[in-house]
Amino acid sequence: MRRTPLKRKSKNPRKVLLAKADRLLQDYYRLKWKDKPCMCCGKKMQLCHHFVLKSHSNRLRFEELNLIPICNFCHSKVHGFHGEILNGLIILSKGEKWLKEISRLKQDTTYKLPITRLRELIEFYQEKINELK
Repeated sequence: MRRTPLKRKSKNPRKVLLAKADRLLQDYYRLKWKDKPCMCCGKKMQLCHHFVLKSHSNRLRFEELNLIPICNFCHSKVHGFHGEILNGLIILSKGEKWLKEISRLKQDTTYKLPITRLRELIEFYQEKINELK
């Protein structure tokens, strides 16, 4: 039986910084929103789901407006068979004004995430995490 190769960490500095910034974003909002319930089922929030997927919008990747507090179980459902139902529930809960703003921001295809901006985000989230501890 042939084995699949292990994933190797990227040596691309931009990808390394992006992964670090993503991890710090999750850590920060887990601390900041520790008492928030899952937006879908009401259980304890465990992570932040990106309503507009990270791969679909650089502009919304680190935007608090795009983050949904959610539990692991509902997160797997959002990305699975029940995704449309749960996304509809999120939209109903957040409202039309929120959806229009998300749609407007998603249209901004000129937004770039240069390495300098990623370093700033990493510094920002590290400082905020230290403040919350």
